[in-house]
Amino acid sequence: MVFTAKACMHHLKHYTERWKNLLESTAMKSCQTILQLAVLFLISVSVAIFTSAPISAEPLSEQEIEDWFNDDSEQDVDDVNEGRLEFISPVTDKDILSTEGLITITDDSLKTGMVSLQQCYRNLDAVAEMDVMYSYKNMKRLQVVSSGNIADARVVGNSIQLQGVAGSAFVCITAEAQLLESTADGSYRLSYGPYYRRFLDGYYPYRVTMTIAYPQNRLGFAVITPSSRPLFELQKQPGKLFMDTWFEGVLQVDITFSAIDAEAVE
Repeated sequence: MVFTAKACMHHLKHYTERWKNLLESTAMKSCQTILQLAVLFLISVSVAIFTSAPISAEPLSEQEIEDWFNDDSEQDVDDVNEGRLEFISPVTDKDILSTEGLITITDDSLKTGMVSLQQCYRNLDAVAEMDVMYSYKNMKRLQVVSSGNIADARVVGNSIQLQGVAGSAFVCITAEAQLLESTADGSYRLSYGPYYRRFLDGYYPYRVTMTIAYPQNRLGFAVITPSSRPLFELQKQPGKLFMDTWFEGVLQVDITFSAIDAEAVE
């Protein structure tokens, strides 16, 4: 799904309904025009702020704005996800923002915590500018390896700055990041996320596909959080895990591996 500014209007309607009632008279028509411009300004500011969760900024025509202000249909703002993680069925009739990733754990990762990360963001929404920010405590060699429908994509510190993002755009990166840590009981925990797509006070559908490769002579899968359930299932193969999930809200994934004595295995 391409999440447009038009799809967010029920949020703004919730906040401006009382104002609208005051603007119905002909004498207040000019004030209504000012309020419409204010709504558009609020949308544009929101686009600039929530760059860590890409959103679309397709402009509304004057007629669409007028129709929205004159629409008396009720839209329940209680239906909007406010951050609670909820796994959903695959969305097949719309383009949905998605992340495809590969995390590779090596023998050296067990010492340093650094893993290899390959990641692609697809179906990005059309915006003039967008930043993909990373908050990992240690990140190295961040590179843009490919992109499409984007005028310019460049690395700035621990972020990717995108300009001229057209509809259905994508960008793929590689990096090394410290995602693995040893625990007091001798096991290892891999943490990645959070993943979310946010606009104003709502969270919207997102798809994450992730493959985790690990040395099976050194690590054994133990547990994943969130736990496996319908619509969130982990596929397990020797030395490899695979996850493909659709959700709303905020997804943080933690995987615990048990340590295996390599000499004992040999």
